[in-house]
Amino acid sequence: MFPEDNILSQFILLYIPRESVEDIGNGIYKAFTKNGIFYGCKINIDYLVETRTLCISPLNDNCLGRIILAKSDVEIMRYEQTKQEKILKKEKIHAEPGTILLNYKKYVEEGDGRMRVTIAHELIHLRYHSRFLKVLLLGEEKVDLYSSTEPITLTDNMTDIHKALCIAEWQANVLSM
Repeated sequence: MFPEDNILSQFILLYIPRESVEDIGNGIYKAFTKNGIFYGCKINIDYLVETRTLCISPLNDNCLGRIILAKSDVEIMRYEQTKQEKILKKEKIHAEPGTILLNYKKYVEEGDGRMRVTIAHELIHLRYHSRFLKVLLLGEEKVDLYSSTEPITLTDNMTDIHKALCIAEWQANVLSM
């Protein structure tokens, strides 16, 4: 007998009961500490920038960040140091899977204080949702995959794919904290 399918199993999502969130979060912290992503209790932003795992990009206003799941060309913004000043330049790069893009306007111009939470959110997607998100990319239904400034609400009239996406976003939001 096979277990009955549900939204989680159908879309390869992790089952996370509320009472297990802290234990799972501690496991994530330990795993990311081993590979240099965490330094002490903070995400090691310098390490992520140096390894080109983290880039600033001109994303849409309601998009805080996004994770790259397949090799692709993306536009980033970086500072180039001249003898007199730093000049901000746009540049196209070939991004590898696992590259995190952060919204330039939100985090550089506006100095939004949620940058580490957004990075953690995208790392959760990379660790726990990459297979699910890749399956979505193969489908015909248009689904935007990014950390949004707008709340996500689960409703009965959603398609199963959108319900699964809401669950994945909830998991990334809760575990990123």
